[in-house]
Amino acid sequence: LAAGDTASVKAAYAALLADPSKFDEQQLLQGGIAAAQANQSADAARLFEATLKANPYNRDALFNAAIMYNADNQHAKMLPLVD
Repeated sequence: LAAGDTASVKAAYAALLADPSKFDEQQLLQGGIAAAQANQSADAARLFEATLKANPYNRDALFNAAIMYNADNQHAKMLPLVD
């Protein structure tokens, strides 16, 4: 990511997007963070959603998903998370 190679970052979390059920909550969260840092807000939001499916009370996933929804102008999805 520091070198500007977003393709490598995408490859790192591709398996998480393909089948989130194979990964635990922390792995999904870290993948979402990596996607967010690579400015891939749609991918990040999907990974944070998968994290919340595993644990609906994960505060980091709630916070980060709300940020991704706001970045993508999906305010209807964002508001319940920040409530």
